[in-house]
Amino acid sequence: MRFWRPSIISSKKHRVIIIVGTLLIAVAGLPLLYFLKFDFNPVNLRNPRVESIANLSRVEKRPEHRRQRR
Repeated sequence: MRFWRPSIISSKKHRVIIIVGTLLIAVAGLPLLYFLKFDFNPVNLRNPRVESIANLSRVEKRPEHRRQRR
């Protein structure tokens, strides 16, 4: 563990700066989470050219197979 020794010594000296810098970066990035788009539909994660997904898409487009909303 000799190769870690210099980094441990320098991190002890600058511990507060490292912690405050990390917290500032994390807090600065929090507003960006608002713009993050996440798709909760697992079907959209698959390749649309795969036969199973292509068939599912085709069936969903038919009016007689659409789900009725209550």
